[in-house]
Amino acid sequence: MGQLRSPNILRAIYYGVQNGANVINMSFDITHPRRKLQKALDHANQSGVICAASAANAGQGPPTLVYPAALQSDVMGVASTTDQDTRSSFSNFGINIVWVAAPGEAI
Repeated sequence: MGQLRSPNILRAIYYGVQNGANVINMSFDITHPRRKLQKALDHANQSGVICAASAANAGQGPPTLVYPAALQSDVMGVASTTDQDTRSSFSNFGINIVWVAAPGEAI
């Protein structure tokens, strides 16, 4: 994605919080931090909403950062695993963007 081009993402986060969401799942990534996105996710976190985001699908490791997964104080970054519980070859990896891994192929 590269840029936060759509204000719809921010609206969706605030809408979810305001309407009682327990979890917000984000299957997108951008390459640079955006203050408005961080502010929206801070709000969600402070409201008790669990936020999860894809670690992305470029097969890259450190020092690669993608957002919102790299906003680890607010977001649980999720990497993809195979059905043999190994990292999917396409999944990004590294402690700065991944908090947990879950099956992401052949499911």
